[in-house]
Amino acid sequence: AATAPELPKNLNLSANFTADAIVYRGKPVNKVVVSVGLAKGELSINQISAQLPGGSDVAVFGFLAPKGKALGMDIEADARSDNLRVLMDWAGVDLSAMPKGKLQTMTLRTKIGGTTENIQVTDLNLKLDSMTVRAAATLRPGDRPGAGITLRVDRLDLDGYLPASTTKAAAPAPAAAADSASGTGAAPKAGTNPFAGLSALNDFDLSTDIGIATLTYDGITAGQLALKSRLVKGKLDLTELSVGNIAGAAAKVSGGCSTFGGTPAIAGLDASLTANSLEGLL
Repeated sequence: AATAPELPKNLNLSANFTADAIVYRGKPVNKVVVSVGLAKGELSINQISAQLPGGSDVAVFGFLAPKGKALGMDIEADARSDNLRVLMDWAGVDLSAMPKGKLQTMTLRTKIGGTTENIQVTDLNLKLDSMTVRAAATLRPGDRPGAGITLRVDRLDLDGYLPASTTKAAAPAPAAAADSASGTGAAPKAGTNPFAGLSALNDFDLSTDIGIATLTYDGITAGQLALKSRLVKGKLDLTELSVGNIAGAAAKVSGGCSTFGGTPAIAGLDASLTANSLEGLL
């Protein structure tokens, strides 16, 4: 891994900048504060804060200090918005396809620690509209990146955040329909590996522990969803992929998979489905 840049140990300085307002992208950014200091090789972020459009504000505090060949960090960040749509529009994000009534309010608080070689995100608490998210993560940059993610969501309404459904496919053009009926349409080239795109899974490591209490998508609500898995050196161990309640049924899958990029090798596959009635599933 590359050595992190070293902060000068024989230089002491401080920088403070404040502004009542700075106009950016046509709107004022108010109460801007930047206060940092460097002493004995440690960079202190005393305060970086600002009030942004949409009744929003952001604040960052912490420090960076040498730790072995890396930089250690201890940073806290807070963000809040009373009108997230106004903030995102100011930032240039196109929300025209998003359903109305969402992306209204947001609060975020998190801590970032560890080193530049092993970044640890802890105590991440996000409140977006009526959804609450708690998370923690470990990120390992480098030639072979890795990540470990723990995530808990109380309710996730995808129907409220995804663009309007375009699932209804357009009718095929007459020529295309004729080709399909006659069997002369384009076919996959002989020798093409349909799993070649999965080779990217050999290039990084990932572990997940994800739980969603309630998920709504396309008008269907599912409860008690879980994903626990570990991908290491091209081998996936799926401990649990489950849903506790969907239309009165529960399902769970576990097993392993490897040889990504070639023909996947599946091992120890175990699947179960329980339902009081099939009526809700059909």
